[in-house]
Amino acid sequence: KMDEDDADEGATTEVEPPLPLSSFDPSKMAKDLDLLALRLRVQHIQTAMKEIRHHLLNMSRQANAIEPPPSTTPEETPKGEKIVLLSRDFKDAESLPDEVKAFVDRTQCKVVRHTLCLRYSNFTYEEVVREHLPKGIDVPSSFETIGHVAHLNLRGSQLPYRLVIAKVMQDKYPQIKTVLTKVGTIQNTFRVFSMEVLSDAVGGEVPRIAKPGDPALETVVKQHGCTFKMNFGEVYWNSRLEQEHKRLVSTFRKTDEIWDMMAGIGPFAVPAAKLVGCKVFANDLNPRSTHYLEVNCKANKVEGKVEVFTLCAREFLRRRVIACGMDGPPEGVTAIHCIMNLPATSPDFTDCFKGAFEASVWRGRLPKCHVYAFSKNSDPKICAEEILQRVAERIGVLPLGATWHEVRD
Repeated sequence: KMDEDDADEGATTEVEPPLPLSSFDPSKMAKDLDLLALRLRVQHIQTAMKEIRHHLLNMSRQANAIEPPPSTTPEETPKGEKIVLLSRDFKDAESLPDEVKAFVDRTQCKVVRHTLCLRYSNFTYEEVVREHLPKGIDVPSSFETIGHVAHLNLRGSQLPYRLVIAKVMQDKYPQIKTVLTKVGTIQNTFRVFSMEVLSDAVGGEVPRIAKPGDPALETVVKQHGCTFKMNFGEVYWNSRLEQEHKRLVSTFRKTDEIWDMMAGIGPFAVPAAKLVGCKVFANDLNPRSTHYLEVNCKANKVEGKVEVFTLCAREFLRRRVIACGMDGPPEGVTAIHCIMNLPATSPDFTDCFKGAFEASVWRGRLPKCHVYAFSKNSDPKICAEEILQRVAERIGVLPLGATWHEVRD
């Protein structure tokens, strides 16, 4: 069972004009903090960081120890000293906790006041976006990264501010070069959706609707020792399923044969061949997926272990059964694993197994099927029962001995 991802929930059916980037004002973040600080010799810095670390400023993107401000006369600026910033909770020397007072007495440092000038660079993505959104609108904190691409799931009230959100995200996360949000819902066979490019360091006008082959969406992902190249606008990919890819592949043996019926760009097929050494037959209906699947097989040096097909899953299974013939799988193959990773419709495709392995056409052990499906029920046991019932309606019998595994992305 797999929780239905939020691929459709954050999408808008129409692209409304966003607020212009001119509405974004980094100087809005400027503020001065009046703080207590310790002026001490540099040899005491590390001791302060250990002994009174819980009483320091401890602000993200701001060091606790800084150079002292220049004085009007050189003799007032002793060499070898630094300023250690204390928590904003302390208003004067009397409010300092005993731990800090003891440190001051022991090191003979000075308690001073210091004005810390904070600017845009001092603040996190969440802090900047929160400052630029009206009250009551949540900061989009959950997003998927696919290499240098950030994939946002913006809600209705957030959409007018999407250019500002994307700008700040690109500023605050150096690895991100392209920021996207969905436009419309997934309604096509290939499980890809239209996307709006909100920020693009690669080059190009924003905002824009991504066209097939948009270079800003060409990216590379690394998962459990494998490299995956793709154009995110042309194929389906979910980085949050990395642990599930790893889990299932870890159950395979070198002598197993893998029939990946909805393989995508290869998140199961490539590691099964590269990390385990399995012989893999990988199929996907989307020709762009199989293009990148072949690219990824070469990139991971497993093109000799993976055969790629661009067929309907039903036709792919039929051909595999025919290829094996009456004798079943080749000698030495201990098990066949059929992977059906198209959660929206995988249970409906199980009807292709009905009659496919009759005794008149197949001998030997039957394949083990891994069927992924969505369910919104909060009880995993009920989810499994519902999915098994869907399969039973397709194949005409309730599968016996089936097990289930819950996957949350």
